[in-house]
Amino acid sequence: MENRSDKIIKDFFAVNKEDIPDNGFTERLREHLPVRRKSYNWIVPLFSLIGVILSFFLCLYNDLFTRIGKHIVDHPIDFFVPLLLFPIICLFVIQMVVKKEDEFI
Repeated sequence: MENRSDKIIKDFFAVNKEDIPDNGFTERLREHLPVRRKSYNWIVPLFSLIGVILSFFLCLYNDLFTRIGKHIVDHPIDFFVPLLLFPIICLFVIQMVVKKEDEFI
């Protein structure tokens, strides 16, 4: 439902419509835009899905994880240091590979 002033404004702009010529501005602008970089938009949904799946399995196999936790507590920490360092080393290597790819692009 329009009021009177909206109708007056629409009528004014309908009568006084003016096209501005482009004169190749759009093409010149597109030539100066930066090149698109590789997108990493898939990372957040992937890790969200992994988190949901892990939560689901943690709920289903709670007793199994409790027994694994007791097994870990019974062993010395030196046994688990390589397991704790492995993900950190993998993330470091992945970061270096991504950085090298960005240098080549």
